[in-house]
Amino acid sequence: MDIEGIRELVEKETRLTCISISDPYVIKELVVDLAREFLHRRKRSFKVKPYVLFVFDEAQEFVPDLGGSSGIDKDCSKVVETLLRQGRKYGLGGCLATQRIAYLNTNALQQLHTYFVGTLPRPYDRTVVSDTFTIDKQILEKTLEFAPGEWLLSSFIATGMENVPIFIRADNAEAEVEKTLNRLT
Repeated sequence: MDIEGIRELVEKETRLTCISISDPYVIKELVVDLAREFLHRRKRSFKVKPYVLFVFDEAQEFVPDLGGSSGIDKDCSKVVETLLRQGRKYGLGGCLATQRIAYLNTNALQQLHTYFVGTLPRPYDRTVVSDTFTIDKQILEKTLEFAPGEWLLSSFIATGMENVPIFIRADNAEAEVEKTLNRLT
């Protein structure tokens, strides 16, 4: 399937499209091409819907710090940063998931409006989060005590409180799936 086919699939036929490619070079090229294609088309047509959310798991692979990046890594990081910065106007959003925030492009991180912060065992990661998202370091120290499913949520848009993180607890997803399956059988 080519870029045009993927774009059509995402915009016309499905509600969820997952792309998993093991070759890091190929997946980064695809990210660069898809992000550019979506932004270009949306800008040209002034189209906002359907909303599209790009989710980058292991985000340090797609949005690495620009200082140590070159080639496809640098291209991918810059394109995802542009997507995060400009995409909102055109119904394109981004989600970055990582356990190694210290390795990410901080310019891209600053484009995000909502942050879920889990346990941060590395002091340097806590410093990066504090500096990037203006969250007090003492609050981030509390993440060391988090149990599975506990998070720090910071979002002016979602909470109406700028730079005031909220502690939240999410149900165990596996237990919820099992409960639902048991009800269905």
